[in-house]
Amino acid sequence: MKSERRHDLETNDLAIRMKDAIETSKPYLFQLLVGVAVVALLFAFWGFWGRSSSVTEQQAWDKFMLASYSSDPEMLEMKRLAENSEYSGTSVPEWAYLMWCDRQLQIASQTYLVDREATTSRLKQIQGIFEGLTSSASVPQIRDRARYGLAQVYEMQAKVDEAEAKYSEVKGDLSSLASGRAEQLELKEVKEACNWLASAELPKRKAASTNTSGSGSRPSFEAEVPGSVAAPSAIQDSRSLEEILTGSAGTGSDEDRYQETDSENDNETVGDAPAEEPSDADSEESDEKPADGQ
Repeated sequence: MKSERRHDLETNDLAIRMKDAIETSKPYLFQLLVGVAVVALLFAFWGFWGRSSSVTEQQAWDKFMLASYSSDPEMLEMKRLAENSEYSGTSVPEWAYLMWCDRQLQIASQTYLVDREATTSRLKQIQGIFEGLTSSASVPQIRDRARYGLAQVYEMQAKVDEAEAKYSEVKGDLSSLASGRAEQLELKEVKEACNWLASAELPKRKAASTNTSGSGSRPSFEAEVPGSVAAPSAIQDSRSLEEILTGSAGTGSDEDRYQETDSENDNETVGDAPAEEPSDADSEESDEKPADGQ
């Protein structure tokens, strides 16, 4: 009985407090409703922005992959992606700048001794981007790669001390490679080589002479036209076709030719007959003749 009475008293007390709170908050009821509505709108906007940003970032990564497979040696599509303000809220522009700067650094190393002016201009352009990424990149991997690239730029500019200091700041996966290069730059011969490369240039190729027909020169097409060849003189022959087929005009008939052939064969037979041996009587007569003479 006492417990039920106590419960009723507590319930009445809670009801009285709620009534007092409602009465107290009535002047501020409109403001409270507005605050609740604003909070709900903020939650709705946050969810929508998260979904749209994820879609935008996915589109940016798709374009990044397409640009990375481009056959353009300058990777201009990658640079345009980095400069696109539509993807400024993502990390894709930073990676795009890093990829483009790495390609420009590679091209500069290839033209370092061939075209020093173009190489210097290219290095200055990517130096500013590397410096910005080392301090403002949102991902530590990008900052480390930017430091490594900036050290390579300093090294190609013969700034050996700055390159060595920047190599020492690299962390992460490239730290071992960067520290090894920093140790090499401390050697005297390496510093001398860097200073020599900063001023060395390959000998320029001489222009081909117009009088020679060497490689790269324009060939001469002014060939002389051959003169007309005299027509061969007509063959003059008074023999008939039958005479030409059977032989010369002065030869006899076929029978005479066969008779001459037979007589020639007989002569050859007579001429080739062996001589008769002398008899004994002839030999005795020949022996007696010198005796009579004695």
